[in-house]
Amino acid sequence: MASLAPILQRFFTDRMITQRHAREHTIGAYRDAFRLLLSYAQQATGTPPWKLELRQLDAALITGFLQHLRHQRRNSGGRRDGGGHRYLPVRLRPGRLLGQPRPQQGNLTIPP
Repeated sequence: MASLAPILQRFFTDRMITQRHAREHTIGAYRDAFRLLLSYAQQATGTPPWKLELRQLDAALITGFLQHLRHQRRNSGGRRDGGGHRYLPVRLRPGRLLGQPRPQQGNLTIPP
């Protein structure tokens, strides 16, 4: 069983601060996002944040959290600068990911 608390602590101390040299505002934004997630997880599972395990953050819980953000908190998935889509591997259509270059026309066959 992997407790979530030490994983989050290592994420902030090792990854964000030591490896990424993240700025104070960036760390604060991640902290606030995790607070929202942990609060939602506690409501959904009945488990206090310090007792949550990684396996409890399954696809159903994360999907519910995102729906909660969109509908109850009226947050959208977009960023103010519009650039966040570059980092998400969202499928536009089968076989093509967002951010992949378009196939060149000419002698090459372009898949449908």
